[in-house]
Amino acid sequence: MKSVYDIKLFVNLYDCFMRKIMFPRCFNTTIETHMGILKNELKDIHGKKVIELAAGTGSTSEILPIDNSYIGTDVSMRMLNIAKSKFKKMGFEDTVFEIADACNLKFEAEYFDLVICNLAMTYFINIDDFADGLYHILRQGGEYLCSVPVSLKNGNKKYRINEKISTPQKIKDLFVRHGLVFEPLKKQAGELLYFKAYKIGKQIDEI
Repeated sequence: MKSVYDIKLFVNLYDCFMRKIMFPRCFNTTIETHMGILKNELKDIHGKKVIELAAGTGSTSEILPIDNSYIGTDVSMRMLNIAKSKFKKMGFEDTVFEIADACNLKFEAEYFDLVICNLAMTYFINIDDFADGLYHILRQGGEYLCSVPVSLKNGNKKYRINEKISTPQKIKDLFVRHGLVFEPLKKQAGELLYFKAYKIGKQIDEI
C-alpha cells in the first residue's frame, strides 16, 4: 500500500500542513518557537558526523551549521528529494540522502557524533529496536537530539501518540534500558518534549 509520504500532492504541501495545522492545532506551539529551540541546541555543532532519522523535507537545513557532515534518512524518497534541494540551497557540501528505516539502522558502529530526530519518534513501531540501533551507531560521548509529541492539544485523536513513549518517564525508561543517559532540555514548548540522550556518563534521576 502506498504511503501518504509518497503521494506527490501531500509531500508538496507538507511544510504548509505542519506550519498551519499540526503546530497550532495539535502541538499547541508555533513552528518558529519549535525551530528556535532546536537551533539553539545545534548552533555550536561544527565539523561533526551527523545523521538525521526521518529527515522529511529537510527543515534541519535551516538550523544546522553547514560545516558538518550530514546524512539524511527517511522512508520517502519524495521527501528526501525536497530535503536534498534545501540542503544544497543552504550551502551544505558534505551530504548524503538515503532511504532507511529508523528501526533497522544499518550504519557503522560508533560512527556518528550526533543523531537528530525531529517529531518522528512517535511513529517508530519497534521502539526498542530503534533504541538498540541508536546505541549502536552513536560514538562514545555522542548524543541524540529529539523532539517528540507526548500529548496532543484538545486530545486530538486523529494523530495518535505512541503509548510506549507517551510520557517523559517512559522515554527515560526506554533509553536507560538501552544504556543511554536521558536529559530533557530546559526549554520546552506546547505538547512537545525536547530532550537529549547520551552514550556516556551517569543517568540523570530528575526529569
